[in-house]
Amino acid sequence: MTKQREIAQKHVWLLLLYGAIAFFIFCIALFPKEEAVRQVLYLLSQRLNYTFSAKEIHVTFPGRLELKNLSIARKNSRADGFPCLKIDTVRIKPKFSQLFFKKLGLFFNLQLYQGTLEGIASFDLLRPRYLRELDCLSRGIHLANLKQIYESLNAHINGELSGQATIKLEKNDIETLTGDYRFEVSPGEIQVMSFPGINFQQIKGEGSLSQGKIKIQSVSILGDELQGQITGDVRLDKDIARSYLKARVSLNLGQELKEKLGPLAAFLPKQEKGGIQLNIRGNLNHLSFMPTTM
Repeated sequence: MTKQREIAQKHVWLLLLYGAIAFFIFCIALFPKEEAVRQVLYLLSQRLNYTFSAKEIHVTFPGRLELKNLSIARKNSRADGFPCLKIDTVRIKPKFSQLFFKKLGLFFNLQLYQGTLEGIASFDLLRPRYLRELDCLSRGIHLANLKQIYESLNAHINGELSGQATIKLEKNDIETLTGDYRFEVSPGEIQVMSFPGINFQQIKGEGSLSQGKIKIQSVSILGDELQGQITGDVRLDKDIARSYLKARVSLNLGQELKEKLGPLAAFLPKQEKGGIQLNIRGNLNHLSFMPTTM
């Protein structure tokens, strides 16, 4: 009799557990998750200097989020050169293992500008708005679509961007940025100010981040019209267009490019055996090009 009673009690506990789980799932199913996410985007737009909007929102258990046609714009963006980012699809899911390290980890996958950007972002668990680490990989992003940046920088580039970056941040301060990056842009064209467009086969670069600077260890430009090498750094500013570039450039112009430039070629520094040597200084929206003194 006692054994039967114990079995009956186990069955009761199992039924209660099953009922609790079923009730929990039922509540989640009925909870207006999409509306809650839309409210979060609204609150972010109210509290930050950015506006967030998405045409479609889908939330599935346990914690998978998908946004369609997400736009992120800085208020008064035309005044400071921050682009309005348009992302076709955003997919996010939690990385639960990071909770043991007091971090909120998120896997993300973005479909934007005909390419993808994916990786893992880690936030402070106690202060989720503070980004701590970012590890991302990009493929096939069409740079020609970033028109608003080019308008503020007085330059234009098209081609497909692929690359990788690892970033760490402390105290939500640009000065504490550390990390490294590498990138590659496949065949495209560069146009600076009123100069004719310059075709290239490939641009490859790598460098690091520290003390509020993006250090340009090496950028190589390969093509029939132009061969080039760039080194230097960019002092970051919250307003992208006001970030300060200091770089040394070595250029070798092909005959086809010289013909394309026509009379403008006469205003360029003399091309020595090692190529044209230039120093570039200034804010990204107001750069000065000066010949290097030998």
